[in-house]
Parts: sequence; structure tokens; C-alpha cells
Amino acid sequence: MLNHAELIGRLGKDPEIKQTSDGKKVANLSVATWDSYWNGTEWITTTEWHRVVLWGDAAEWIDRQKKGDMVYVSGKIKTRKYTDTASGTEKYTTEIHGICKAIPKGTTEQPAQIETSKTPVPPVQSNTPGNPSEGTDLPF
Repeated sequence: MLNHAELIGRLGKDPEIKQTSDGKKVANLSVATWDSYWNGTEWITTTEWHRVVLWGDAAEWIDRQKKGDMVYVSGKIKTRKYTDTASGTEKYTTEIHGICKAIPKGTTEQPAQIETSKTPVPPVQSNTPGNPSEGTDLPF
């Protein structure tokens, strides 16, 4: 099975850098991608927002980037469950866990030509036991 996403987009806000209890750095990003199409009378542009999580060296590197910078993201799509602290309800979020590289202004490089960090992506720990292939961890 293939679980891989690649995005080229802009940071929607400055990266949020935190440390885990064991000292590992983790960065949370909001990346916007867009698509345009002609509806017959005008161009329509739609924006999609993506949550991105970076670990270790990639998290330290992204700390130098700012809102509006264009980035290339490559990683695995992960869905996790959490409890909303305000309402106490269980919710799901989908994120891309991987690596990231800034795209210099005016570049014509394709994503495959952009060198990226090789920081391994740690496994995401599920809040529920069981094997997803048994259907115990699926939200539907």
C-alpha cells in the first residue's frame, strides 16, 4: 500500500515549535495549496489547508521560515484522535508527517529536484488499541 503526500504551498502562519517531554522538537505547520479553474465566465480559485507535523532536524530547520514562505512537503498521511479540551468531545484530525524544504523565490525546480532532509518520521501512537486491518481503529 502507498501512503504518501507531496505538497507545494505557502505557510499560512509562522511554524509552532514545541518540545516533547523527552526533549524532541516537533513543529506544527499550516500549509495552503490552491487550484484554479475556468467556470465558463471567470477563473475560480479554491484553497485547501493542510496540517503538517515535522520532527527533529526538520522541526529545527522550519523554525527559520515565516508566514507566506513557499515550501515543499513530503510525508505520510496520518489521522489521529484527540479529546477537545473545551467541549470534552472526541475529534479526529488528519496531518502530513514528514519532511519540508523551502522553495527559493523565483525557482523553476520541480519537487523531485529539491533536496530534502532525511530525518526519519517517528510512528504516530494511536489512542485506541487494535490492528487497523481488523477495523478497530477506523473512524467510519
